[in-house]
Amino acid sequence: VKRQLGQLLNDGGDTDQAAQLQKQLLSIGLDQLYVAFFPTSMKYMTLFQNGSNDRIVDDEKAQRRRKDVWNKIKEGLLKQLQS
Repeated sequence: VKRQLGQLLNDGGDTDQAAQLQKQLLSIGLDQLYVAFFPTSMKYMTLFQNGSNDRIVDDEKAQRRRKDVWNKIKEGLLKQLQS
């Protein structure tokens, strides 16, 4: 995705497509943070369905839990930066 975005920007390509690729790149980066820094004290919540690239659609309860996970990840990263 990063390579495609760079090539598109160098070629002066479609800005809508570039925005879509940037959004996709951000999503990939956030997924990597989620996996790398998921709190070990919590049961893991998978991002994708078994063996596919299809994201899991969370119900309201799961959305709240995932938000709590992100808050714990942020807290952990801030503690690491401060120490």
